[in-house]
Amino acid sequence: MPVLQELVAATRESAAFHVRQGAQRLCLYRVDSPQSVRDHIRVGELLPLDRGTGRRVLQAYCHKGDEALGQQIHRQEVIALAGDLDPQLAGIAAPVSGPSGQLAGVTTLTMPRERLDSAWAETVRNSGRTLTRYLGGIKPVQADG
Repeated sequence: MPVLQELVAATRESAAFHVRQGAQRLCLYRVDSPQSVRDHIRVGELLPLDRGTGRRVLQAYCHKGDEALGQQIHRQEVIALAGDLDPQLAGIAAPVSGPSGQLAGVTTLTMPRERLDSAWAETVRNSGRTLTRYLGGIKPVQADG
């Protein structure tokens, strides 16, 4: 939670940590933006794996989805997209890995589309790296689906 709280303090947008749960992704932790206009995903909510920036990271490490985009995510360790989950929302997501390099989850920053700031990609990437260190992880390696 402290990493997500720092991410929200730095950006004033909503931050969350998601894990894959079967054919969906589960929001395990969430810190809402202090701004009144924001997305409204809640802890414990299951989200589809066919939409959203966080799912793009999950797919990249499971050899699913757009191959070129997956390679970009592996290289840059972050992705920023507008309108992927909802036409009015944007998101930035970064992988978080565990001790053997397996993907443990995804840290995400979400905001209304018009507030997307590409400069936050580095901030989100750093939060993913920090969470990886806290979990004793190493840079994620590609895994089977």
